[in-house]
Amino acid sequence: MAYLTIPSLKCFQCGNSFTISEDQLNSELRCPFCRSKMDEESRKDLKDAVLHLKDINYHFKKFHAEREETLFQASVNAMEVHLTPDKN
Repeated sequence: MAYLTIPSLKCFQCGNSFTISEDQLNSELRCPFCRSKMDEESRKDLKDAVLHLKDINYHFKKFHAEREETLFQASVNAMEVHLTPDKN
């Protein structure tokens, strides 16, 4: 069994969501629907985050196999929420 860390993005320019492969993190990143481009610094930050999460999942699996630790798998979902302020 292997874990795949598959990042997904939502483009707020056009409102569409899409997945990207790890290979796509190594070059210019554009929305496949509207072709909006992610800036280079954000792309590098995203790549670092995805690779870090992939490493965490690898270690979860490794420690489970070697040390019989509880097995976990990490994934990240982001959503926009609207909160109403408390009226105290």
